[in-house]
Amino acid sequence: MLIVGFAVLDPAQTEQIFKKAQALIVAHLSWYYVLIVAIIVFSVVVVSFSKYGDIKLGPDHAEPDYSYLSWFAMLFSAGMGIGLMFFGVAEPVMHFLSPPVGNPDTVAAAREAMTLTFFHWGLHAWSIYAIVALILAYFSFRHNLPLTLRSALFPIIGEKIYGPGAMRLISLPLSAPYVVWQLHWALGYYKLTLVFITCLGSRWIPRYRSC
Repeated sequence: MLIVGFAVLDPAQTEQIFKKAQALIVAHLSWYYVLIVAIIVFSVVVVSFSKYGDIKLGPDHAEPDYSYLSWFAMLFSAGMGIGLMFFGVAEPVMHFLSPPVGNPDTVAAAREAMTLTFFHWGLHAWSIYAIVALILAYFSFRHNLPLTLRSALFPIIGEKIYGPGAMRLISLPLSAPYVVWQLHWALGYYKLTLVFITCLGSRWIPRYRSC
């Protein structure tokens, strides 16, 4: 709430602070994000193709309710959703016109733009989705624990996951300013996308052509 209030009272200063913070993260912490995501991709691949991939995410007698095709359709829709509808075009164009390295509006910039886009929407992004889904599904459906991230701490702290300490421990990274900024940024873009789609559709309705 403090961040939102500050942004409302002084948006220009807030923009400058965010830009400086982003530049600092890109300059000094890019390796950390790349390393973490690479570890997640490796972990998901190992789990998928090892003996652990045969463990059911539920009781041993459970059977799947949907086929692989149905699961893929649901997960793809939920995982991509409106984000791909907007950023599937906007992101490569953005990197093409303003690449992080090199000159814009060149063949090299176009290739780099597609590389970055595939990185953001390819196996790396899906691996992050998968590792969180595996944690939630394994402890919830197989061990009947709450469908929350604190259940992943059960092998370490046991019944203490039901206490306030575990709640604070899990909520700490989720309440970090970076996460709050990302949520507001994503919701803002999604709102703009919905407004654009609504205005585009309203052009076919005579009385709503004001968009």
